[in-house]
Amino acid sequence: MLHRDVKTMHYELADRQVDDAARAHVLQKRLPLLQRSREIGVDAAFEELANGKIKIPVPREASFEVPLETLQKFQAALAEQDEDRIHQMLESSSELAAFVALPETVLLLVNTGSLVETQHILGQHPELLHPTADRVLTDLAQSQTNEAARRKVEKFRALLGRCRVIGVAHALASYTI
Repeated sequence: MLHRDVKTMHYELADRQVDDAARAHVLQKRLPLLQRSREIGVDAAFEELANGKIKIPVPREASFEVPLETLQKFQAALAEQDEDRIHQMLESSSELAAFVALPETVLLLVNTGSLVETQHILGQHPELLHPTADRVLTDLAQSQTNEAARRKVEKFRALLGRCRVIGVAHALASYTI
């Protein structure tokens, strides 16, 4: 269990989890314990765990939110096909505009070709860390007819899941395009 490849196995396990709570267990509990076990030994690491002294990666704070009331008003304007009100709402709320553009932003992310580009997109678009992006990526993956394309989309879905749990920097440190 202390072999360096076990870390990769745990990232793969985390990527297969369908919800953030299960992913968090792997990334925030198991991996730090394994890392610390390699550093100071198994007995000492478990003692630190029991005493609450193992350093757990702190997830990035959610910096993107669209108030529910704003979403409800926007949905009402859509239902009424009130183009003026829709345009006004999108102009007055950058968060709402980003949320509405999420499918296009997801495509922008999926088409990145390097870690630097991926990190740049994630830095510019905190809405990608919103759980709704996971749904957009799931739908996009299911719509792919090419298996390689579907796997690529799933890989980005897993990356965003990691980002929500352990933060962008930690998630990208163990990620390959």
